[in-house]
Amino acid sequence: MHSAGTRASILSSYAIGGVFLLAIAIAVAPTLYAPRLPDVSVRVNSLAFLRYLPAEECDQAYIALDINADLRPLFHTNTKHVYAYVTAAYANSTTHVRNEVVVWDRMISSREAADVKVAKGWVKYSLKDWGVGLRGAPVRLWLRWSLMPRIGGLAYGGIEGEPYTMPVEYTQ
Repeated sequence: MHSAGTRASILSSYAIGGVFLLAIAIAVAPTLYAPRLPDVSVRVNSLAFLRYLPAEECDQAYIALDINADLRPLFHTNTKHVYAYVTAAYANSTTHVRNEVVVWDRMISSREAADVKVAKGWVKYSLKDWGVGLRGAPVRLWLRWSLMPRIGGLAYGGIEGEPYTMPVEYTQ
């Protein structure tokens, strides 16, 4: 007969193997179905100012956004957090072909908090262009997200919002 130590060793081996297989099933399960894309609307509500900063030799713009995003479809059994952020992309003819700046972000920890509604919310981070490339530039807004799972790899996605064109002249 087997001793108590041998029996405990066999039992713990089976338990660890079962937990390992369960973890693999949890990590693989979300990839077996295509999640529904969230309903997202992002647009510029107003422009506080567009100005030139001589000390930094750059353009700076400060905008307010309207964000209406139902990110609840992104939550499933393996989702721990969703990091949602809005980027503003624009072309600059003087130095860079494409610039992308994060202007707003939020960490969402529950399905209940995933219905994001922001009306005339001022951005956390202003748009800055090292040079004079913001005047008259078309700006494309994107709401992007990063899914942080309990087990497994990160997943990313995003939906484009409404385009906006900066004023041709400085407002300050």
